[in-house]
Amino acid sequence: MLFYNALRHGMDYVDPGAAYYEERYRHRVLTSLQRRAKSLGYVLQEAGAESVGVF
Repeated sequence: MLFYNALRHGMDYVDPGAAYYEERYRHRVLTSLQRRAKSLGYVLQEAGAESVGVF
């Protein structure tokens, strides 16, 4: 589909790169987790840098 549209409309295809897809995936997972937490009565809060990895 992308190839067809690029040929039909004379556009150049520009690959957004792996970082773009990683960020979209991260956003999708985070949104899903927030929705799931809300349905269970919780609110997600971002952990501070000092508390990450400390038990």
